[in-house]
Amino acid sequence: MKTRIDFVSNSSSASFIVITDSGKESRPGRQDELVLPNAEFGETEFGWQTDKYNDFWSKLNWCAIILRSKREQEKYDTSDETLKECVKNPWFRSSEMEKTFMKVCSDAGMNVSVAWCRRDDDPDDYSYDGYIDH
Repeated sequence: MKTRIDFVSNSSSASFIVITDSGKESRPGRQDELVLPNAEFGETEFGWQTDKYNDFWSKLNWCAIILRSKREQEKYDTSDETLKECVKNPWFRSSEMEKTFMKVCSDAGMNVSVAWCRRDDDPDDYSYDGYIDH
């Protein structure tokens, strides 16, 4: 994850997130661990709709889904692809993105973790689901 402020654009997709400290909503701290993404606290399904999500929890869920998707993609990288990415863009590895995400949450007084896969033990539990369609 890169830290960006102000104007952010992506030429191939409209999926992006900007987190600043200028929001109107306060970030609620949580003492107990919260596993993300979690539909109980915000949006977890970011499809082709044109909705804007300005709430804190939807943004946090979006970040967790990006982390999970990146880690899943890296499972299929060859060793050459992994090395090339580690040298060229070390910040773009899921492990580095996770460190940044966890630090930001910790600095905000939040205890979170990312669900790395869907819970198969309870097919009716959708709290760990979530996707970014494009």
